[in-house]
Amino acid sequence: MLANTLFGIAAAWCIARFHFPGRTLLTTLIDLPFSVSPVVAGLVFVLLFGLQGYFGPWLRDHGIQIIFATPA
Repeated sequence: MLANTLFGIAAAWCIARFHFPGRTLLTTLIDLPFSVSPVVAGLVFVLLFGLQGYFGPWLRDHGIQIIFATPA
């Protein structure tokens, strides 16, 4: 909860205060859980970060595990 609070405050401050590349993407990622069902969002994350997903092979080659690990 503490990490979530710190990230939320830092993200809100950056979005409100600065114009930077990726600002729209950051805002979209923050708003995504409010507009998409959790089941659909979970499926998207599995499709992106799973072993057969878009980022899966790169993550596996670098020893990073997202799905079925603490970050998930």
